[in-house]
Amino acid sequence: MLVELNEQNLKSEIVEKSQTQSVVVFIYHSQSPEQTELKNKINAFIGTADLTFACADIANPALQSLAYQFQLNALPAVAVVKQSRVVAILQGDEIESGYEQVIGEYLPKEDQLLAKEAEALLAEGKTDEALTKISKSLELADQTRYRLIKADILIRQNKLDDAESIISACTMEDQLNEKEYYANLKSALELAKKALDNSPVEELKQRLAQDPDNLELKVELAVQYSQLNNKVEALNYLYEVLKKDLNFKDAKQTYLDIIATMGASAEASAFRRKLYSLLY
Repeated sequence: MLVELNEQNLKSEIVEKSQTQSVVVFIYHSQSPEQTELKNKINAFIGTADLTFACADIANPALQSLAYQFQLNALPAVAVVKQSRVVAILQGDEIESGYEQVIGEYLPKEDQLLAKEAEALLAEGKTDEALTKISKSLELADQTRYRLIKADILIRQNKLDDAESIISACTMEDQLNEKEYYANLKSALELAKKALDNSPVEELKQRLAQDPDNLELKVELAVQYSQLNNKVEALNYLYEVLKKDLNFKDAKQTYLDIIATMGASAEASAFRRKLYSLLY
């Protein structure tokens, strides 16, 4: 995001924002067409990345002190600032050939972008799509935050055993790094387990254990799991029913209805293919 600096926003756009993200600062003179063109090229390179591109035109007297603060020997200059510290800087002729490599190191990586998308989808309640995104993030980088996001999704889907495995595997360092999120997930997991204990699921599972070929019980279990938002478990039970009897009561329609709520997730596609294999 391009921001034109002025006396009023100088502190907020560089000092404050750099505490939580990288800020690229470009210091130039607007009366130079070449420097203005370079500003536009760097802005195009950054594009829509979640990164502030703060431009300081020293034709503005209030911004001229930046040249001294950044200890510049030439203009234009481009610097990357993190936590109020300059972590990389290029000046004058070296910018043209070097800005892509220097700035590129601080642009959000693919795993970070996917994780951000997963969190946005989770906030919208689109857990299946969020799970697909965060799983891809984890393939690219095994980060504590990503594992906890996955656990968060699994709790909301009532896949409590899988969520508990992730949370239990967190090291003390992991817990300290994500202290608040970890504590919230521990509480959410315990509440979800209590809710499951108070549902008819356990009773139905005990009855099914005594009568494993009872298709009616499997459909009832599927409905209960669906209501608990554990759609995968629900579909597994319904698929067992459909393998035995493709036309058993409303099992096929319930199966399709659940898939319809899962969006374009990989799991939805897999269960859809399973049904097609039975039909054709």
